[in-house]
Amino acid sequence: VQIVAELQDIRDILVESVKDKLSPRQLSVLDNEQDELETDPSVQFFGVEWDSVFAKCFSLGLNIRIFKQIMEGGMVDSISLASILTELSKVEKQVEQHSIAVLSGGLSSEQLSHQLQQQMRLSQVGQFARS
Repeated sequence: VQIVAELQDIRDILVESVKDKLSPRQLSVLDNEQDELETDPSVQFFGVEWDSVFAKCFSLGLNIRIFKQIMEGGMVDSISLASILTELSKVEKQVEQHSIAVLSGGLSSEQLSHQLQQQMRLSQVGQFARS
């Protein structure tokens, strides 16, 4: 997916910009933190909440601008960088899972209609059980 490639490019640019300013140990810690992210598995079945993704992207844009200004001042804020890379990874994983939902047909109108019918049936069963 093009979006995932663009997010990976942003990650690569950020890491490359600090490569000569951080120790190999610090760089490896940044890499390892990204591998341990947990994601919401429901995204691959129901799709992503785009409002949430757009809000994260807006926040990422602001944080990257701040990080860039700090870098221009000659400092590296490794905590901010770690936070930015973590958010990038979260968005990347959500988009990857969303693409799984799209490609598997899970977000087709027929599938969504079928899910709605099942939810309505279960809701009726629940109401009947309460009465």
